[in-house]
Amino acid sequence: MFAPVLIAYSSRTGSTLEVAEAIAKVLRRTRLTVHVTRMRDVQSLDQFGSIILGTPIYVGELPREVHRFIARFRTPLAGLPSWMFVLGPVEGRPGEFGMSANQAGRELAQFPWFRPVEIKILGGRFDIDALPFPFNLGRRLLPSRFAGLPHTDLRNWSEINTWATLLSWRIKPVASRLAELEFAPEELLAG
Repeated sequence: MFAPVLIAYSSRTGSTLEVAEAIAKVLRRTRLTVHVTRMRDVQSLDQFGSIILGTPIYVGELPREVHRFIARFRTPLAGLPSWMFVLGPVEGRPGEFGMSANQAGRELAQFPWFRPVEIKILGGRFDIDALPFPFNLGRRLLPSRFAGLPHTDLRNWSEINTWATLLSWRIKPVASRLAELEFAPEELLAG
């Protein structure tokens, strides 16, 4: 029996939570036990066999909640297989994904003991009406600058499901053969 998987997330507007829940749904199809919990609510990592961290990146920085989580669980994170997904790009400009990857890498360099197997950069969601404090101040102080900004959602659900399927294969290869492989890449199905 495999130890449960923890998906610990940080989310201000619910976008990262939605991705965490989508990943959990795919992992559960492989008969993995998955707990989805906000980072600040995690009490211990003792019962988990692997961990997936999910976070947005805002203006080139990870939320403080992420920094606190990684610092707080230094010892267990050093020994757990871990993955991370980062929601960043919201405009779809060329190079935006690479820029988010570089920003996340700089932020994580502060924690040399935390070495995720993979850091997956995913498209994010931007909704001017849902921005939390302090980001919503700009809208109030400079309304003309923010007028007409479009709502964008670059989260690619097919890519997210494919990545989650790949994760299941890495976490629990035998169980993954039992999964509904509708999102699995052809190279996995051939093996």
